[in-house]
Amino acid sequence: MDKEFKDQIIASRPTNIGRLIGGLVFLFISYLYNLYVLYIIAIVYIIVGLLWLYLVEKHYTIYARYPRFWYFNSFIDIFTLSVFVYLTGTTHSFVIIGYIVITTLSSIDLNIKRGRFAAFGSSIFYIVIVVLVYTEKLSYINILTNNNSEKVTLFAVIISIALLLLANVVVNLVIFNIYNKLNETNIEVNKKYEEIKQLKFQQDGDYYLTSLLIEPIFESIEYNDKILIETYISQYKKFSFRNENREIGGDIVLHDNITLGDKEYTVFINADAMGKSIQGAGGALVFGVVIKTVLSRTKQEVQLTKPEDWILETYNELQKIFESFDGLMLVSAILGLIEKSSGIVYFLNLDHPDIILYKNKQAIYIKPAITISKIGMPYSNLPQSVDTFKLEDGDILILGSDGKDDLKKASENAHDMYNYDENLFLKIVEAHSANVKEIIENMNLYGMIIDDISLLKIVYHYNNSVEK
Repeated sequence: MDKEFKDQIIASRPTNIGRLIGGLVFLFISYLYNLYVLYIIAIVYIIVGLLWLYLVEKHYTIYARYPRFWYFNSFIDIFTLSVFVYLTGTTHSFVIIGYIVITTLSSIDLNIKRGRFAAFGSSIFYIVIVVLVYTEKLSYINILTNNNSEKVTLFAVIISIALLLLANVVVNLVIFNIYNKLNETNIEVNKKYEEIKQLKFQQDGDYYLTSLLIEPIFESIEYNDKILIETYISQYKKFSFRNENREIGGDIVLHDNITLGDKEYTVFINADAMGKSIQGAGGALVFGVVIKTVLSRTKQEVQLTKPEDWILETYNELQKIFESFDGLMLVSAILGLIEKSSGIVYFLNLDHPDIILYKNKQAIYIKPAITISKIGMPYSNLPQSVDTFKLEDGDILILGSDGKDDLKKASENAHDMYNYDENLFLKIVEAHSANVKEIIENMNLYGMIIDDISLLKIVYHYNNSVEK
């Protein structure tokens, strides 16, 4: 069914439902006062109303093809109501208000002729009945009071006709204008909504394409015989495109194996590109491509480079590329190597949250010797050395972006709303024995995550092999 038909069905629904409610009211009054003739009329009226509702709701195309059917149905409404007005005292009848109700419901329509038909049609019916009763062409009847001897005065005739005409005309004009304005506003809102939805679809399409480009860059490798690596990454921006749920952001987790000289090393990288959603993802994409290029080149060529030099050269290559963005695309990162045979760790911390060492059920930060700016910061002094430390059997390293610390707490106090405790994550790691799955599952106990979050866990085994 066309959207236009659906809108018209919805627009006509108040009138059709109002008709049924009015019929039920008449049915109740007829039953209450044992008015069996009116009881039958009310039942017939309700049946007609149900049939009309069924026609409009289920076979609107027939109604749309013959729109003049509406006037027949409106005529039945006015005629039935006029019968009740006559039988309940004419000018003394409270049922007169039904004329205004019919006019109101009929005016909720973009076709102004329908509201006018109801307004003037009901007024004409009432005038005819009142004049006939006043001239005694019809007997005065009031089945509610059983007083059939009362007369209708000329004053009552004039006042009631004038008030009904005035009420019907005013109601028709006011209701139609209000409905017309609301409809125009609704059309404008729907138009804007469709434009926004189209833009959102295009934006999600861009997000989707970017996420597809990033995905193969950050594919993980199998762990080796001495080092177990576990990763977790959740980008804050979630979206759906073509019924596929995905996420996009600037957090990066990379690990791989390389050979330098005659020694094997595990590369580990945790990074966070500046910006939300597409901006962060753009930085992550550039970063990932550069790192993958460096790793590919390292594997294809015989490398006699020292691990310290490999890290510094990788940093220099990243810095040159990101510096060309004039500070508009920055990346914090930890670039590191682990010598598999000895457990010596070489790393460079580029304004990234410190590495956590979990040892003997205690978690501590590994602080870098010098502070280095984010990758892409213009006029940065190039580092001349890297930090080192040695892992022992069973030691665990955990790297994470600042999303693990940026937690929003349930507090009305603005000062206490966000986490400012830099040691909170250390306590979380200790509380869950460095189990990444448990840490993530219980993060909400400490606060709501409000940023991209990524974790890289490294378990070093010197004597024993790692079982998958």
